[in-house]
Amino acid sequence: MTANSRVQDSFLSMTLLLLLNQPAYHKTLLGLAQTLHDEGRYQLSVVTAQMACEVVGEQVLSALLSVQVGELEGAVLELVPSHHLAHDKVQALFDGLTGATLASEPWWPGYRAHVKRRNGIVHRGARVEETGSSDSLKVASAFCSHVRGLAPT
Repeated sequence: MTANSRVQDSFLSMTLLLLLNQPAYHKTLLGLAQTLHDEGRYQLSVVTAQMACEVVGEQVLSALLSVQVGELEGAVLELVPSHHLAHDKVQALFDGLTGATLASEPWWPGYRAHVKRRNGIVHRGARVEETGSSDSLKVASAFCSHVRGLAPT
């Protein structure tokens, strides 16, 4: 084993350790989203559920990039517009890194509807009823579970 490969192995181990030791913010946010839903604060519930999705998406995407492209992670991230996995370019990168296809998951259409719902709330002041909030909670939970399961081990 060369000195360079030992450094890369050490870097990989550190990256995975950091991912595994990151607080599960998405779980906290999903719990808060459920509480907001239970209180009838449906718009805030939907927005908070999306925050959970974005947090877990960013954590897993960063870990995947660290593992697979190492020192080029920063340069690769500059090429993509965000960490938002519903963005076509980011989704393509994520799918390429994982070998998965997010859009083929049974919950994906519901996730796209959830993102549209969240954007309506945040950008246009849209109102959401209990059903919309409940749908968002379910799909956000499925999204977070699936994406977290694709994290490098």
